[in-house]
Amino acid sequence: VKVDASGEEVWSKNFGAEVDEEATSLIAVEDGYVMAGYVENTSRDRDFYIVKVKEDGGLLWSRTYGSRFEYEEALDIAVNEEGELYIGGNIESTAGPIHLIKTTSEGVEIWENTYTTNFIEGPFSKLVLAEDGVLITGSVSITGDNSDFYLLKVDDRGNKIWDNHF
Repeated sequence: VKVDASGEEVWSKNFGAEVDEEATSLIAVEDGYVMAGYVENTSRDRDFYIVKVKEDGGLLWSRTYGSRFEYEEALDIAVNEEGELYIGGNIESTAGPIHLIKTTSEGVEIWENTYTTNFIEGPFSKLVLAEDGVLITGSVSITGDNSDFYLLKVDDRGNKIWDNHF
């Protein structure tokens, strides 16, 4: 749904097939909007699902990424100056390892990577582009009882630069 400044509906569209899809993030890009989320098939497996639309809501393309794991859920998306997309989320569960995919502006996969820690992993939260890579937030549990903030930095090729918990 797109609304104008006064809250009036400009257009409303549905995307997807006859299975469950959920959008969890939305960003504006030069030629429209990109939504990230997941598609759940009839066997209850989930894959990253990305939809790019024009400013009028017309579909430009949609893609699914995944199938290596039963549970892959995209939770955030960011775009760099070249129009390349970074799509982040969890795999294996809502609190599983962090999974990051980089694509072209047309959704063609450039690389993907999964990041694990030595701690009990909590849910992925947010992607933020940095000058020389991407910052990823989430949470970890050091003792199993309490959660800490988790911050991971990767370069533009998906290589882990550093991580820390607070």
